[in-house]
Amino acid sequence: MSRDAWSAQLRALLPREMGAQCQVANVRDHILSVHINNAAWATRFRLLLPDLLPRLNQLADFAAVTEIRLKVEPFGQQSVGSQAMRDGVHTRSPNPPHRKTLTDLAGTLQYDQLREAILRLASHADLPTTTHDSSHGDPAVSRPAGEETLECPDS
Repeated sequence: MSRDAWSAQLRALLPREMGAQCQVANVRDHILSVHINNAAWATRFRLLLPDLLPRLNQLADFAAVTEIRLKVEPFGQQSVGSQAMRDGVHTRSPNPPHRKTLTDLAGTLQYDQLREAILRLASHADLPTTTHDSSHGDPAVSRPAGEETLECPDS
């Protein structure tokens, strides 16, 4: 039987709004694997499990199912991470936080251990190559990112 047919049978046993959020991924070795759009729907789905499993077992296609496993993965699209893992490629977050953002965050924290952890993370963050110093009103003046501008008094 196809995943679409299995999904239709499962959805018939669920509230309509929840049924639209999940899709059967596989039925194998007494395990029903379901993909669900987000963690909130997964939590709601788990609340229905005690009543759902006996009702599923009444259907011929699910009679041998003893366990239901949920995976939060929007169906209809494959997550970049899972595709990369299957392809043997390790990907990095497309927009890692900048050092200044993390350092600013660390400066607002009261807890030493958390502040130190954020600062360690900041030490690995990528820096933009230059930033413009507008303190002098001249956008053409550039300095390395993270470097402070010091004002020297006129002598």
